[in-house]
Amino acid sequence: MKKCLFGLILSFFVTLVFAAPTIEGLFRNGNNQDVTSDLIIATFSVEELPTEVSKELLPTRYVKLFMSRSGGSIEIVETDYADNRFLDASAVRSSYKNLLGNERVENKGGERSLFYSVLGTLLLNDSRLMNDFLKANTTSYKTNKELMNPEKIALLQKYKDYLVAVSEEGGSVSEAIKASKQTSTEERTKALEVIAAGVYDKTDKVHLSREEGQFYWSIDLTQFKALFSNEEHRLKKIKFTSELGKEVELECGEYVLINGTHELPRTISLRDFSNSLYRINFLTLTHVKDKSGQVARANKYEGLVKANKNKNIATKFTQSFLF
Repeated sequence: MKKCLFGLILSFFVTLVFAAPTIEGLFRNGNNQDVTSDLIIATFSVEELPTEVSKELLPTRYVKLFMSRSGGSIEIVETDYADNRFLDASAVRSSYKNLLGNERVENKGGERSLFYSVLGTLLLNDSRLMNDFLKANTTSYKTNKELMNPEKIALLQKYKDYLVAVSEEGGSVSEAIKASKQTSTEERTKALEVIAAGVYDKTDKVHLSREEGQFYWSIDLTQFKALFSNEEHRLKKIKFTSELGKEVELECGEYVLINGTHELPRTISLRDFSNSLYRINFLTLTHVKDKSGQVARANKYEGLVKANKNKNIATKFTQSFLF
């Protein structure tokens, strides 16, 4: 009886919490399968597309990204290759960063901070990088914790204790109520009102909108706007305006099961602050159980780049949204 009751309460609780998505919840990429691996390896190409500001297009960039999280860290090792075969012998550049370290401060307000925050969402189902970005660059963003009313949570817990107590077999209802330390009718009434109202305080920053005949969940934080698909909550578009009035726009293409289990947009188009336009094409995605650590991996790839220095033509990469 107790387990059944807990199940009903939990089901009702979850329904209420997620009936209307929060910003943090949307950026957790909940439509994707859970990430249980230690290491995510993604390869992608970056093409610059012709625009009115393009004088000389950059060559296509081929990137292998190792992304992992451990405790309070999100670490990446990013290696550039001379071509799309991604052979060790063609590694031409490599870097290591802890994205929840000093880099998040250095890149405040930039395309780079935004792009890696999106990668954290898409590859790790993790909203922490985006939380940091929105906290640093908007004035009205609140995390789930900040939206949650402590009084509501306390009342909900008391009400659940009360329901469990009165459902126990044996003994009188009055004894059960007394045992649960929930004797106040007023408190029970308040708890019911909390359940009806939801756990999070209402916000006007997320709402349903309609574009070209389709419904989307729309985020509007003035400087930052984003669209997610209505049912799947897939990220579709982002538009960010910096303090200097410059804009960066990001749009995700069709989502595919790129490794048979986890989905990614096949392409992302990104227009940076200089109005240059790029297309990111995701090529492969691999989830790996690996305990070797990112620092050791960074040292390995730095060694490969040094060994290849005289074999490959050095290419200067200037995309502002990539390391």
